Amino acid sequence: ESQPQILFEHEKLQNKQEKRELLLKFNTAVLYLEQEKYLHAIKLLKQSSKILKVPSYLNIGIAYYKLKLKFLKEQHIQKQKSGVYQKENPNSEEAKAWNFSDKIYEDEQNKFQNLDLIQRFIESQ
Repeated sequence: ESQPQILFEHEKLQNKQEKRELLLKFNTAVLYLEQEKYLHAIKLLKQSSKILKVPSYLNIGIAYYKLKLKFLKEQHIQKQKSGVYQKENPNSEEAKAWNFSDKIYEDEQNKFQNLDLIQRFIESQ
């Protein structure tokens, strides 16, 4: 075969390999999301966005949202341990949102109400 044809085939194989690697990174990132390793997932999703823009960016948004929620929940636990809620206003939006946050998936009747409380609190930050 001619030399240009071999180079073309080589380039084509390299592109296929790169796509497979990016697909593998996307799948690994989804696994990291399930394991709540959000920073690792975000790093891989940014790389995989070269070929899977929409799914990667949607998952990046979800990862940042869950990361922020995790951070805010840790803040809430620290405030709860220190007794801030008893000292301050226990009926505040923040206290209501976090007091109900553990029941979001257990109580189907109040599910959307509790999510709305948490969403309003996050938006107010």
